[in-house]
Amino acid sequence: MGLFKLIAAKRAKTQIENCVKMFHIYTTVHLMKKYKDEYDGVTNLKIATAVANELFGFQPSNQSERDFLADKLNMSLVDSELRKIAADSKICRVVSVCAYVRSNAAAYGAMAIHPKLQWAVKTGLTPELLQWVVKMKELGILLPDEKIDSDWPSSMDDFRRKAMEFKNWVLTPSS
Repeated sequence: MGLFKLIAAKRAKTQIENCVKMFHIYTTVHLMKKYKDEYDGVTNLKIATAVANELFGFQPSNQSERDFLADKLNMSLVDSELRKIAADSKICRVVSVCAYVRSNAAAYGAMAIHPKLQWAVKTGLTPELLQWVVKMKELGILLPDEKIDSDWPSSMDDFRRKAMEFKNWVLTPSS
């Protein structure tokens, strides 16, 4: 791979991950709003963060999150809330689009890429990425690509636009 292609690939990977992080952040906010009557403030934040981390294949980002998940009761609550996500069509669509974009970008060049993601670049399949996708499928969260046809981003700009639309949806009082 030439130097310019390598630079472009790294930039595209960063842009994809930045969009996925935006979806992750606003999914956390959405879940906090959803859980506000079920859990107190700190527990609400920790459960919403842990569920969102699972939804997007992220590891806990600090010791406090790891300590929270080390408690079996807390992990049980997170698993319970995670299983309920399959009934939330908006979150399932967001997670599915992110999963397909990340997976197809990682596999580009290694295997057939989804025709709607021809703009994506090879970023490398990892066992963690594959385990996350399988887990989302097993939980009923990952939707078949034909069910999210209208949500496929046509470009990096379109992916960013969809992330901003999701942010706006989450921040409206009725979501």
